[in-house]
Amino acid sequence: MEISRVILQHILATFMVILAGFLLGGGLGILFAWLFRQLYSAVPGLRQPFVLLPWRTLLFTFILFFCSFMAFRVVRSVQGEQSAVVYPALVFILIVFFFVADEALTQWLPISPAVRWVGLARTFAVAGGVIVAIGANAAESGILLYAQNMASRTFRPDAYWTALGVVMGLGLVFDLLIGTVQMFLAIAEKRKKEHQTISAQGN
Repeated sequence: MEISRVILQHILATFMVILAGFLLGGGLGILFAWLFRQLYSAVPGLRQPFVLLPWRTLLFTFILFFCSFMAFRVVRSVQGEQSAVVYPALVFILIVFFFVADEALTQWLPISPAVRWVGLARTFAVAGGVIVAIGANAAESGILLYAQNMASRTFRPDAYWTALGVVMGLGLVFDLLIGTVQMFLAIAEKRKKEHQTISAQGN
């Protein structure tokens, strides 16, 4: 294959993935943020408990799945050149969706910097395990390579699900532990604002 064709394919695929991510992921992200905004307006008490929702674990589970051999072995209906565009598009759409929804909600319903920083720590913690798994696999070691070898021997995808469960189970633990800290910070912030409002009204 000529280098010019490879470059052109990469440019076209990148353009298609970005376009799909912005249109589908961005549009759905704004829509879901708007729906959650309406829900929080109707039931304000839901906002703090909903901070615990492990959307980061869900997002990075899909990233790990579609950025490893799991997708190519499990989803056999999409193969060859199709998977080279479909899988990256799905990953990018999901990334844009979740982060646009989170950012839109933060803009519409502001939170303190401390709560945002803890939320960022949650994202990094969950991403860390996925990066370790993918990086180790690229270096021909780690749990994903073990799963691939086991699947080649047994011709069954069970080892992939085990690997996915281990990596993302650990991510879920970090997500919920740090999320608990974030939730309590959000509750403390809400109480502080309520106290300030009561004090202002009393004066």
